[in-house]
Amino acid sequence: MLLRYGSLTDFSTVRLGYTEVAREARMLRPTVVYILRKFVRDGHQMLNHYKGSPRRACSPAIEEYLTSKETLQRWAGMPLKWRVGQLQLEKQVACSRDVLRAVYLRHGISYRATNYMHYNGWKVTEQERREYAQRLQPIIESDKPLIYVDEASFHTWKRLNKTWAPKHEIIHLPIQNTRGEGVTVYGAIGTCLKRAVFTLGDRTTPEGFSELLEQARRQLIGRSGERIYVVADGHQAHKGKAGSAFMAANNFVYLRTPGYSPQFNS
Repeated sequence: MLLRYGSLTDFSTVRLGYTEVAREARMLRPTVVYILRKFVRDGHQMLNHYKGSPRRACSPAIEEYLTSKETLQRWAGMPLKWRVGQLQLEKQVACSRDVLRAVYLRHGISYRATNYMHYNGWKVTEQERREYAQRLQPIIESDKPLIYVDEASFHTWKRLNKTWAPKHEIIHLPIQNTRGEGVTVYGAIGTCLKRAVFTLGDRTTPEGFSELLEQARRQLIGRSGERIYVVADGHQAHKGKAGSAFMAANNFVYLRTPGYSPQFNS
C-alpha cells in the first residue's frame, strides 16, 4: 500500500474508505485500519477519509496542557468530542478525537472509573472530625442507646461513572442538584435495636425521618423512657425546625456529624 500510493499522507487525499483501500491494496480491512490508526498515533498528519477533517499532531506544550491534572479536573465531565471543541476554544488548536485519545494513552491516561465528591467536602477540616470523635467516644463507651441513621436516594437520571484520568491520580466529577425523581430509603442500625429498621419515601423529608425514628424506638431492647442518641448528617430533614422539634419532643438527642464525613455514620 505504501508503494502504491507513495505515502499515507498522499493516500489520505484519495478519499477512499477502509474497504476500498483494502480491496485496492489486496490487504485485509482490519490491517488497513490498524496501519492508519498507528500512523495517526505516531503523530503524523493526514485527512479523515470520511469527513475530510484535518488530524494534526499535538505539540509537546499542548500535550503537557492536555495531560495536566488541572486540565483533566476541569474537563472531568466532558466526553472526547467536547474536549476537542474545548481545546480549540482555549488554545485555538484543532485535532480529532483519535489524536486526543492517542495523546492520553501515550501518557498513561485511560478511561477509568471515577469517584464523586461535592466541592464543599474539601472545606471540612480534620480538626472538626477529631472534635466530633471525642464527643462521640464517651457515649459509645457508656452503652447509652445510640443509633446510626441515614438515607439513600435512587434517582432516574443516569450519571457518568468514568472519565479520562491517569492510573494513580483521582479525578473528581462535579455533580448538580437536579437529579430527577426517585425513591428514598431510610435506615437505622445500632446495638440497642432488635434489628435494623428501614422505611421508604418518595424523597427525603422531616416526616419520613420522624417515621423512621418512631419505628426505631419500637425496636429498642428493654430501654423504654431512655434518651436515644441519634448519629445523622446535616441534611435539612434532620437539622431543620420540623426534625429538631420532633427529636426534642420525643427524647432524641441529635448528634450531627461534620459535613461530608460518612465514616462516622456506619
